[in-house]
Order: sequence, then C-alpha cells, then structure tokens
Amino acid sequence: MQTLLQDLRYGARMLMKAPNYTLVAIFTLALGIGANTAIFTIVNAVLLRPLPYPESEKLVQMGRAFAGSDDAGALNEPKFVFLRDNSHSFEALTGTQGGPDLYLSDENQAEYVGNMSVTADFFRVLGIPPAIGRGFTAEEDSPAGERVAVLGDGLWRRRFGADAGMVGRKINLNGAAYTVVGIMPPGFEYIGPPDVILPMRVNRVSRNEGYNWTVIGR
Repeated sequence: MQTLLQDLRYGARMLMKAPNYTLVAIFTLALGIGANTAIFTIVNAVLLRPLPYPESEKLVQMGRAFAGSDDAGALNEPKFVFLRDNSHSFEALTGTQGGPDLYLSDENQAEYVGNMSVTADFFRVLGIPPAIGRGFTAEEDSPAGERVAVLGDGLWRRRFGADAGMVGRKINLNGAAYTVVGIMPPGFEYIGPPDVILPMRVNRVSRNEGYNWTVIGR
C-alpha cells in the first residue's frame, strides 16, 4: 500500500509539471469513458434489456423482406388482414400506426395530444390490458365501429385528475366525441408513453397499398 501511495504521489507531481499533457490525457480519458457509456446504454436498451411486456421473448415483429437486405419493411392493411386470418403460428396479431397530434378540447382547456391507432388485439398481444376499464372490441375495430378511446396514464392524471369515473365519459378529439373505455397502467410505453390510443377500424376488404403498418405477433 505504501508503494502504491508513493507511485500516486509521483504520478501527480509529474502531471502537475506538464499541464498541457495532463489536460490532453484527461480529455482523452473522458472521451473514451463517455463513448463507452453511450455505446453500452444503446446495447443494453436494444439487445440486453428485455422489452417491458410479459413473456416478451414471444413477441415477433413482422414485415416485408427485400433481396439483399436484413431490414423488415412495414406492412399494409390487406396484408395484415391476410396474416391475421390465415396464420396459425401466433396466439394473436396486432397492427399499429402512429398519427398526428389530436386537438383535445373542452369548455375549460385545450391542447394537442399524441396518439396511436391499434387493432383490437393490441392489448392481448403485448400482454398489458388497461388498468381501468377495457380494451377495444372487434366491433369497435371496424369501419362502422363507435368512436372509442383508451387514455394513457400520464394524460389521465395530468388532464383529468386521475378520475376513475372517466371511463364511460366522452372526450372531444379534433371536434369529434369519443367515449373513454379504458385507462392504461402507469409506466406503459410503446415507442414512448401514448396520450390516447384509438382503434384502427380495420377494413377487411381494403385495397390500401400504403405500407405504414407495424405488425406484431405473440
């Protein structure tokens, strides 16, 4: 221990005699430590840490594969319907889409809120049902379905004071009335914590060729 202390004192004296060299050494060490920390954070989030859903190892993202590429592209509505109705390898499939912010308004307050649209099996596939109320029915997830919504926990607490009586009430989104059917649990995230979740209202005979559906199976 005494030898180690002597070495440390000697090293400190040498560094003090060459301040320019010392600054370069400190900067190099800081840069290396910072880069390693950043890389580990990304690897941990993407490869090591499991997804925040029950039995997340059973979740699979599905998409188009192109020759010479390992990237999976998004799917469209007709392909999702075909896979959902004909695949026998999955307990359930869900399609999701992000959307532009919606204008949430009432007589007291107005704000833009983030939203996403999902098919009826979304909560079943991820294994996380609403903490209060319920998810969407197959009838609500159809073109003629009623306008319903599930609120994210953050919006529910911030805007509605964590009132459990919100289930069954109506909110105004972009000038249209939606009935709240559920409230998500605290900490729920899907590419960030959503403010509002809406049904996709799947059209079984759609010819929409827009490849903008993220499809996940369990």
